[in-house]
Amino acid sequence: MPISEKTIHNISEYISSITDLRATHDKLWFRGHSVIDYALQPTVYRTPYTWKNELPLLHQFKARAARFIDSPPNTDIEWLFIMQHHATPTRLLDWSENALVALAFATQYRSGKHSGKDAIVWCLNPRKLNANVRFSAYDDEPIPNICDNKELQTMFESPRQDYPVAIIGPQNTDRIIAQRGVFTLFPNKDSFSLETLVHAEDFLFKIIIPESSINSISDDLYYMGMTESTLFPELDSISKELRKNYERR
Repeated sequence: MPISEKTIHNISEYISSITDLRATHDKLWFRGHSVIDYALQPTVYRTPYTWKNELPLLHQFKARAARFIDSPPNTDIEWLFIMQHHATPTRLLDWSENALVALAFATQYRSGKHSGKDAIVWCLNPRKLNANVRFSAYDDEPIPNICDNKELQTMFESPRQDYPVAIIGPQNTDRIIAQRGVFTLFPNKDSFSLETLVHAEDFLFKIIIPESSINSISDDLYYMGMTESTLFPELDSISKELRKNYERR
């Protein structure tokens, strides 16, 4: 069956679509893409990388980052979250528990190469996704903190897993907290996209934003306070926000 989808033209329609999904999904995560055809894949699955590059990248990152980190992580999986935060390719794919955060990423960070293309917000039911991953703690903790789950860490070092697992990680940066960041961890195997998996229609839903509606939605989000310093609480974001406010005038 195809993955269900809905097209929206404004924030009101978007919120209505999310609300309607509550009837069939008790929990949803969200991810916004500036272009509709961008696949649900982590960076290490994308050219020029493969999953085999993650381990050497991890070793090099640990060696070179040690001098900048006061309390180094105890496990490789914790290192992956630091690598992901600093844009080193990993098997982690970012999601948000905040639907408006995802809409902002879909509409506010487009460039010339995105011209002529619609945007999209993907909605994921993490509990239904994880029902495809057989780990013993599922009944009590269907969305686990993988840093505390040694079984899952071992499982996802293997290429035998067919599905990613939805997880929470350390809430140890202002950015993750601001963006309500959560993750899917993909297995150590050749690349695939989440939306191509068997029964993906059970745990995925897509909301399409036509190109003609993107600018107005972006402006409305900005007016309501979904700005650079909201999503990225850093000094550079304050500067970007101040410049954009003057440009908008």
